[in-house]
Amino acid sequence: WFGLASAGLFILIYIPLIIFYAYRFQLCKERTTVRRRFPSITLLMTIISCVWMASSPLQIMVQWFNFEFLDVVYETVYFVCHILFSFSFMWRFWLIHFQLNYLKQISRTKWWYVIDPNVSRKTIINSWFMKRKNEKYGDLKFTSRIFIVVCVTCLLLFFGTIYGMGPRNFWGWLIRAFIYCLPWLIMIWLNCKESKLNDIHDSIYIRKEQKYVLNAYGLLFIIYIILTVLIGILPRVKTVNDKHLRVITNTFYGFFLHCFEFNLFAVCMLINWWPLYMNKI
Repeated sequence: WFGLASAGLFILIYIPLIIFYAYRFQLCKERTTVRRRFPSITLLMTIISCVWMASSPLQIMVQWFNFEFLDVVYETVYFVCHILFSFSFMWRFWLIHFQLNYLKQISRTKWWYVIDPNVSRKTIINSWFMKRKNEKYGDLKFTSRIFIVVCVTCLLLFFGTIYGMGPRNFWGWLIRAFIYCLPWLIMIWLNCKESKLNDIHDSIYIRKEQKYVLNAYGLLFIIYIILTVLIGILPRVKTVNDKHLRVITNTFYGFFLHCFEFNLFAVCMLINWWPLYMNKI
């Protein structure tokens, strides 16, 4: 019953709220405050999150009615959404990181040019973000091609290791773990780099948003690991005659599933509602 109540909460409250604020966010996409947050990627992340949340009742039906076909559908949607969401999150995080560093370098160059024009030219030449050949790495269209190639490759590797090597193969498990952890590790590294950008005046609260969203995503990742462990335990618990153990395990699973969905909801609200609220739009 806890699982059914959670599923009703996802579909009747969380998803409608996300859609409402995503719609408001997209209406303001021409404003500088929103445009610098890459609304097209934000919309992609929101759509993936809503599909992810809407798939949760499938797992609850599997637990209640033992529909094996629904279990396969749920796991497929679950894994695909996780990979797409993680890499789209990393894509957005990188572009904002590039943008902040580019703006920082421009602001420094203006001041140094007044003091010494020669220093300014050296700065432009030596800065990775200001080099003309590297400008494409901060371009939405160019990086979208990289995003598509990376996502397709990771999905092929992921399902290839499951169906080709078997779900219990150690090397297949290691490859899947690497795919899961890669976006998270890159974003931690970028966040450490961003800690050096304290001299930038964050008038549109974009750095603060980056920090909050990364913290929420980190908690999401931890809960995801717990859920993965519980999903592995549930089939074995069903064969045990201890009814209390089955009830406790299912309750824990339902609780952490709700925590996961709530955290996903929080991430979506941070990228859609929070910028509008802080900038009074």
